[in-house]
Amino acid sequence: MQAPNVTKLWQAVSPATATVIRRNGGYFLCPSAPGNPFALFKLSCRQAQHSGQTVWAPRFGSATVVEVVLYSWALLPYPIESVAYEDHQEYRIPTPHLRWLSLAQIKPARVLESPHRERQAAHPRMA
Repeated sequence: MQAPNVTKLWQAVSPATATVIRRNGGYFLCPSAPGNPFALFKLSCRQAQHSGQTVWAPRFGSATVVEVVLYSWALLPYPIESVAYEDHQEYRIPTPHLRWLSLAQIKPARVLESPHRERQAAHPRMA
């Protein structure tokens, strides 16, 4: 059970972002991919896994999900946004705000060891 003043979020990230998070001991939140103006934090792990499979893996060859636990008060300035359909919700945090948001982490971000790789389509052989 999650404490009432704590929020757990998940983020699909590129391999480069996962490396930066690991190198900083999990205490440095980053955008999903280098150069992105926002970090997208999902309210469920399943949504982050889906984003990793459909957005980041095709673009970077693989994607990883990061689990982040924050004090809930740190998210008050940011509205929860619906993406594509009502149940798919996320926080869209501007990249310049991530350093401040990192200070609200309760524990290091955890890079989940279940990377998603792009599925290669089977190509029929030409005779």
